[in-house]
Amino acid sequence: MIGLGPDGVGSTPDSGHGFAEETAQQILREHAIQPIGTYSPWAKLTGDVDWRDLGAPDSDLLLYPVSHALVEQVRAGAFGHPIAWVGVLTKSPLSAARAEATFNG
Repeated sequence: MIGLGPDGVGSTPDSGHGFAEETAQQILREHAIQPIGTYSPWAKLTGDVDWRDLGAPDSDLLLYPVSHALVEQVRAGAFGHPIAWVGVLTKSPLSAARAEATFNG
């Protein structure tokens, strides 16, 4: 999984919760969307193919399948507050440029 957050592509999630994240949790419950797994961040992307080990992660994340429509529903419900972090699961590794293109298109 490669993530996108305020630090850019390859960022790790912030442990804090914002208004959009609380809205997302509510919408996931309303739609009875179940998690598909657990993710433990292990490294941060520092270049196109370079990673920095994070050491022992301080938290794990539950992964939920979300569509573009659900993301837009969260944005509307959160009155435009941004979602702080999203990730994309891939079958094979992606370069930072390819991952960024995924998020932008």
